[in-house]
Amino acid sequence: MIARHSIRSLAGGGRLLAGLVLAAAVLAAGGGSVFAQTIVVPRPKPDPMYLNEVRSEYQLFVIGDSMAGGLSDGLDRLAQDDSRFVLNVRTKDATGFTRPDIYDWPQAIEGILARNEVHIAVVMLGMNDSQDMRIDGKTVSFGSKEWLAAYNEALEAFVTTLMENNVAVYWLGMPAMLNHDNDKAMELVTELQRKRVSEAGIKFIDTRAAFAGPDGGFAESGYGHNGIYGRLRARDGIHFVDRGNDKLADLVLDELRRAVEAADQTVAVRSGNEVEVTELPAFGQEAGDGDALEIEPSIPAYGSQISELPDAAAGERAGGLVPFALETVMSEEEVRARKGDFGPVEAQLQILRRSAARGSVADALFSRGALPAPKPGRADDFAWSGE
Repeated sequence: MIARHSIRSLAGGGRLLAGLVLAAAVLAAGGGSVFAQTIVVPRPKPDPMYLNEVRSEYQLFVIGDSMAGGLSDGLDRLAQDDSRFVLNVRTKDATGFTRPDIYDWPQAIEGILARNEVHIAVVMLGMNDSQDMRIDGKTVSFGSKEWLAAYNEALEAFVTTLMENNVAVYWLGMPAMLNHDNDKAMELVTELQRKRVSEAGIKFIDTRAAFAGPDGGFAESGYGHNGIYGRLRARDGIHFVDRGNDKLADLVLDELRRAVEAADQTVAVRSGNEVEVTELPAFGQEAGDGDALEIEPSIPAYGSQISELPDAAAGERAGGLVPFALETVMSEEEVRARKGDFGPVEAQLQILRRSAARGSVADALFSRGALPAPKPGRADDFAWSGE
């Protein structure tokens, strides 16, 4: 069950585009001096341990503008059955790094982290940043050298606060926009953000590639996370409809679950806040090299971890119970008390349910009978595109 806490406001935001040509020139030629003014805080823990600590439950905060608000709705729908993530939402529409007079995000993030325990932050912020900035009472044009310096300063303050609090951050870039000038502005904003967060060791998720059309630009429709073709973007050429937000959320959840499984490092048994770690991955996790974990049937000795499955014949010989296998997930007393409760099939299902990594495809299959969604083009993809 996902807990959800939101802070929202009305959508909007300006898109002044003056200075794009100058910005491109600064980035290409003199941009180095602008970037050199910032200080990057390196991530203290290298991959694969991206999360700061292994937990049975992670406080997940979605932070940003109205694009982040749509993303949080998608996460709420797609992660309903994943109890590892408690969803919290801190979004404010029509805000960004260019208008601290309306909402000061570097200051706001300090307050969010001071008042809450934040394990994971998913940030999508920048849709409203294609506008001029006021600096010391003076207006500086979007994309100018002064604008770039001020934007990087605000961005660095925001990133540094997250890093100093040891938060696992997932930063989403902006997707392609329908309006040509706005699209070019978002490319600049995304590139500035990508450079800053990548140097800080933050995970950057490229949404442009995921939603682009054949020409690499804006695409109104496409394949959703479930392989069904349909509209992904809203009529304004900026936001996503529900199907698009679900696909966006799926991109984030893929990264989150991969990080959790790496942090769990082959969790075999979860009990409250305690985690037992084994040398082998739990069923439903990857073996570490991208290949699926193969489990050969055999009867493990009492007390061993659950990395093997017994065969049905052994269950029949044991009078409808696979005693040693069940003893790896149940106490010896519980096994003796329930000897008549399990047939060979149910016994193996009990093992699979208890040994599957929480939130994995195996967990969904054996616990709820939920089949994994087919990926577009895969052999089990029978979705009709309507074409």
